[in-house]
Amino acid sequence: MGAAAAAFIVVCPDHLSLLGPMFRKLCEMLLDVEEWGQVVLMDILMRYAVARYGAPRDSVFLSSSSHTQIQERPKLLPEDASEKVDLSADVRGLLHCTAPLLWSQNSAVVMATAAVHWVFASKTDLKKIVKPLLFLLRSSYDSQYVVSKQSEDVNLTKHSPGARQVD
Repeated sequence: MGAAAAAFIVVCPDHLSLLGPMFRKLCEMLLDVEEWGQVVLMDILMRYAVARYGAPRDSVFLSSSSHTQIQERPKLLPEDASEKVDLSADVRGLLHCTAPLLWSQNSAVVMATAAVHWVFASKTDLKKIVKPLLFLLRSSYDSQYVVSKQSEDVNLTKHSPGARQVD
């Protein structure tokens, strides 16, 4: 499955609408994909969800100072007035299916999962990514550096849960 996701990115990176009918199934298959395939597939699913639905209004992603210019969802996918999709069900499904991956042994999987939760989780649910990111600080120096830089970006956000400790 990971190879198919990587091929999708190479062959048709801008045709995210092809994922629509399979979105929920792909979310459910995340746990069965090999680790590096999980990273690629989460990137594709996150790009599709942002293009299709935009980030939820209560997410930290939209309330951060560096993303305040994003006011509405991007128009990357064709609009279909007859198709009604429950936004909360798809986004909740993506968050639910990626939550176990926060405790993966692969630091890239944890970082990709944290990115999905950063974009789509509400401010109150964002606390779930703190412990796994802190756990990554026990790994190699390279992983520590990447996690530290990403955490710095998160902490510099004005509404971040960790911003109070930095001030």
